[in-house]
Amino acid sequence: MRWRYGQGWGLSLLGCVWGGLVLVLVYLLSTRLLPVQTWQIEAELGGVASLAQAEQTLKTWHLEEGGRGDLSRLHAQLEALPGIKAVDLRRCWPKDLLVYLTPYRAKARWGEYGILTEDGERIYPPVEDLPLDRVQLWGAEEEASWLGNFSDWAQSAVQPLGHRIRSIKLSFKDKLEISLDQGIGIILRKETAHTSLPRCLRAWGTHFQLMAAGPQSLDCRYAQGVAVSWKDK
Repeated sequence: MRWRYGQGWGLSLLGCVWGGLVLVLVYLLSTRLLPVQTWQIEAELGGVASLAQAEQTLKTWHLEEGGRGDLSRLHAQLEALPGIKAVDLRRCWPKDLLVYLTPYRAKARWGEYGILTEDGERIYPPVEDLPLDRVQLWGAEEEASWLGNFSDWAQSAVQPLGHRIRSIKLSFKDKLEISLDQGIGIILRKETAHTSLPRCLRAWGTHFQLMAAGPQSLDCRYAQGVAVSWKDK
């Protein structure tokens, strides 16, 4: 019984010591005691987060609070920036702060100034952060998800012909206009796009690919054929 009692007392003491050490560590890392003086921002590659905006947010927070402000408030401010999906703040001894940003990834450009992310979100970052190498999508807000998925599928469909899609526009009465590189246009109907586009591309690859003057546009809205307008020689 004495051994058991002594063991229990020892474990309790160890628990108290450990808890005290945790409290001391939390206190020592508190911005009130040790204000943040320097910081480092890291972000995943390939995202659309604006590092310049994050840097400015940190500078403003540091200037207003002297590095002693609430980190939870800083976290909320950073997470509210366009293009940022998640934020992780870590104190580094003694007065450093590591800021790790998880950005949204761009699937396509949306409208004039927006981005459609891989998560289906529409965000509007600074103009200088717009990814110019993504497909440009135009359409009603409620069609964004459909257009994003269709653009991925259509891009893979035209690649065997050596082309890339520059933009897709879904306009009035479900008219779907695809603009390829070299100024070539394809017109479809939304409700039949997944069947008419492969048919249109097969006709292109079989009949038009080797012609001296290639097609300027292909209208594939017809059930039994394709209307073609030709480039000038």
